[in-house]
Amino acid sequence: ILYLPLLLLVWRHGLSGMVVGMVLLAGASGIAAVLDRGPFALMPHTKPLGRVLFWNLYMAAGSLLAYSTALALTRQRQLERRLLAGEAKFRQLAEENERLARFDALTGLANRRHFDEHIAEAVARAHRTRAPLMLIAFDLDRFKQINDSLGHAAGDAVLVEFARRVRECVYDVDLVARLGGDEFV
Repeated sequence: ILYLPLLLLVWRHGLSGMVVGMVLLAGASGIAAVLDRGPFALMPHTKPLGRVLFWNLYMAAGSLLAYSTALALTRQRQLERRLLAGEAKFRQLAEENERLARFDALTGLANRRHFDEHIAEAVARAHRTRAPLMLIAFDLDRFKQINDSLGHAAGDAVLVEFARRVRECVYDVDLVARLGGDEFV
């Protein structure tokens, strides 16, 4: 009967509960041993040394039970924390992967895939509501000359600056996309 509260303390408080439970178990079983109660009543007419050895065995069994339970629970809690951290990392990587699949890494604008999905929805909405829909396409003239003469780093800087300027000229609800190379919509 005394092992049940011990296990409850271990279950609720881990190793610290085990220590408190073992102190309580030692006190209660020590009193039971002196008064011939509990499991010690099964040993009538036993010498004091036998009673002390039985009490030690009783405490060892309680310690083994409590420690193994505390160890298993600690390991389970560690695994749960690692699992939650792994799930959070997985969600973060999935969100990053989704962002990379829909946005241009250089300019931060929507890419062709995102644009294709968005334009299909916009055309369907415009058809349904009979609202006008506008599409503007940009192609940077002589962009190849910039890349060839000044290098790709300069060409990338031009693309980034162009994307920033276009973004500043449209409403927040408008979609600006880089379709590839120097083509924007």
